[in-house]
Amino acid sequence: MSLPYPEPGLRLIRQDHIEQFNAQMQELRTELEEAVWRLDEHYSELRSTARQRLGRLYNAGDYPDSLRGLFDVSWDFPSVEPPDYLRQLNPALYEQECQRIQDASRKLSA
Repeated sequence: MSLPYPEPGLRLIRQDHIEQFNAQMQELRTELEEAVWRLDEHYSELRSTARQRLGRLYNAGDYPDSLRGLFDVSWDFPSVEPPDYLRQLNPALYEQECQRIQDASRKLSA
């Protein structure tokens, strides 16, 4: 649903896909929260098993009291418009890159 962007951690998404993307990400966030709650229900057992297996090497400080609130996923939609001076620096290259992104976007939509 998205394309890589040259800046790490950013991906491009078509504006007409934003609502679908948001809905899917909300569902995934809910699944993650539920999975963490289920894991946390057994977490004390897992710590106890670690204590038994590790013996003297076990350090309670290595284990948080709970896993709730330690996992999350977030996203936002920053503006990635190139500054005008980059467009003017090499207009042919700029247009070539625009075409490449449009072509890749069409392939994603197909």
